[in-house]
Amino acid sequence: MAGKTQPLTATQIKQAKPKVKEYNLADGKGLYLRIKPSGSKLWLFNYQRPFTKQRTFIGLGAHQFLSHR
Repeated sequence: MAGKTQPLTATQIKQAKPKVKEYNLADGKGLYLRIKPSGSKLWLFNYQRPFTKQRTFIGLGAHQFLSHR
């Protein structure tokens, strides 16, 4: 049985550092944050296509950290 994934916190997202290869951080229920070597952070959703039953990623856009002062 798979473990339950905890949602990412703002601190975890902010502290995610780029590596040589891109990597994903799971947020739960198919939502991922992809960290690219350039330092950009993109939201992706992994879902199953209704007719072909194939799993695929859909890009939802870039993560923009807004600080509250």
